[in-house]
Order: sequence, then C-alpha cells, then structure tokens
Amino acid sequence: MLTFPDTNAFSIAVAAFNVGIHLSITMCNLYTNVEYAELGVIKPTEYLFENYKHLGKDKADIYKEATRHMMSRLSGFPLIETSQTDKLTYMTQIKGKLIKNT
Repeated sequence: MLTFPDTNAFSIAVAAFNVGIHLSITMCNLYTNVEYAELGVIKPTEYLFENYKHLGKDKADIYKEATRHMMSRLSGFPLIETSQTDKLTYMTQIKGKLIKNT
C-alpha cells in the first residue's frame, strides 16, 4: 500500500531547493501561530447608508468608507488618508515607470 507523508509537515530533507530557500521556508514554518478575528458580513442596508452618509457621495462610497472605518476600529490600525496623486506617485516608484491617471 502506498502512503503519503503528512501534508502539513515540511521537511528540509527534500533536495528540490537550494539552501537559502530551505532556510527561508523552514524559518517561516517555525512561526505559524496567527491570531485573527472572524468578522461578520457587512451588508449594505438603508440603516448603514443613513448613519454613514457623511462618508461619501453615493452608496458605493458610503459602503466602502463605512467598511474601512469599521475594520480600522476593530483592528486598531489607523485610517490612512491618501490622495489619488499620492497613490499614483507610489505606483510610479514601485513599477519604475510613470503611472498616469486614466
């Protein structure tokens, strides 16, 4: 009978990678405990649109911003306000070529 190893296990004995990749994968597998919160689905309702109407012009903007604010509050991470120009400048630096607004 053919048996397969545990799919959750990682062995550095496999000679498919060079030593650097083996070391990287091994170190990543040592720290696999991650805490997370499972959030409920945020449904777009008239209550949401009425209470968060100050966050946007149309329903799509209100929903997007309300979701950002709720996730920021729950995660403890601050909201970062950036302009479209800042985003384009960042993308230009990352890609190494000029990114224009379309």
